[in-house]
Amino acid sequence: MMLLVPADVLRPRRADEHFAAEADAARAAGMEVALVDHDALTRPDGAEEAVRAVRTSDTAWYRGWMLRSEQYAEFAAALRRRGVTLRTSPEQYRRAHELPGWYSSVTDVTPRSVWTVGDDYAGFARARAELGSGPAVLRDYTKSMKHYWNESAFIPELDDADSAWRVAQRFRELRGEDMTGGWLGRIVCSQLGPLFNGRMY
Repeated sequence: MMLLVPADVLRPRRADEHFAAEADAARAAGMEVALVDHDALTRPDGAEEAVRAVRTSDTAWYRGWMLRSEQYAEFAAALRRRGVTLRTSPEQYRRAHELPGWYSSVTDVTPRSVWTVGDDYAGFARARAELGSGPAVLRDYTKSMKHYWNESAFIPELDDADSAWRVAQRFRELRGEDMTGGWLGRIVCSQLGPLFNGRMY
């Protein structure tokens, strides 16, 4: 078994400091550790460059920064060409990483959610109507914009269509190309239950 971790940006022969302790622990346990270039993984057609330091055929665990599902799939394909199989397949990664894949297994312990495919107004309006009235949190399949809470995350009243749409537009603007799904943005509205009392989660 091999552990893959991101390389340090300035010292590419060392593990990123956020994952260095895990890399050291894996080596101490007898595992091989290989470094990948996370920045290359996030660039179009960068997967081959990202894995050039991986030289041993094996099954591997990836412990690193979040990737979009399509980036992870390209990463897995580049590794397969080197004889390396990721323990988590691209299909498993997408299912665990994006809300529609895992929502049904936790509906009893997570806020009620409705999502769209795409970022158009009609889909947003349908999702808003399905949730009903009251406050909601807006996000895409993988991330919220909680650091811009009042302008692009929190919708105080779903019945206020114009205000809700302004929040959605600002969310789309801030997420830009990073909005999950690439060019097809996904909007998720999670209705706030009484447990949250309007706070961030």
